[in-house]
Amino acid sequence: MKTKAFTLIELLVVMVIAAVIMAVALPGFMSMSKGKAMRMATRNIHSTLSLSRQWAITHRENVTVRYGEFFNGLHTEEAGNILVDSGASFAGNLRDHVLYNITTGVHGTITTNTATTISASGLTWTKYDRYRIDERPVTLSSYCINGENEMYIQKSEPLAADTVFDNGSGVNEFSDLITFTSVGGLNSETNKIIIIADRHNKMETVTICVQWATGGIAVQ
Repeated sequence: MKTKAFTLIELLVVMVIAAVIMAVALPGFMSMSKGKAMRMATRNIHSTLSLSRQWAITHRENVTVRYGEFFNGLHTEEAGNILVDSGASFAGNLRDHVLYNITTGVHGTITTNTATTISASGLTWTKYDRYRIDERPVTLSSYCINGENEMYIQKSEPLAADTVFDNGSGVNEFSDLITFTSVGGLNSETNKIIIIADRHNKMETVTICVQWATGGIAVQ
């Protein structure tokens, strides 16, 4: 008994139908994927803020959550010409590389280099100046938690893929902070707003508001 084979026209019809189904389903799938990233980023930041507030109350100390676009690291000393990196990313010879202070716009040539510190000719730093070595790319939006005396409670962590922090003015490269006091509120009499945006479509956002008086966290 012979089995009837598909004709070329039938195969083409099946391929067209499959292409139409993919064209209809793909946007929905992409939207679902983006929504998942936003939910994950929101959940992680909400959890981080809650734990930071609880740490401040439990240990009776100020706890700061710093977030935004970090470059290769943060300067953690009050001031001076030595750049400190607790992540030990200075391993390797960086001498004669150009070091850019993104905060001030000045640059100099690296003259000394250890695993955790470097200095550049003539450059001085203030606390939390951002820096970049040569033309290395910026990191993803990330956040870290510091206790009093700038002790790291949690080192820099990136946001979920395809999400970024946004300050509402279209500027990507910025850094901000939220400091919880020992009673759970904020150290300034203003609410703090964190905006999480889709990296490819800044119109898609989630807003996290931290109340200054109580430290309460609301997602909008």
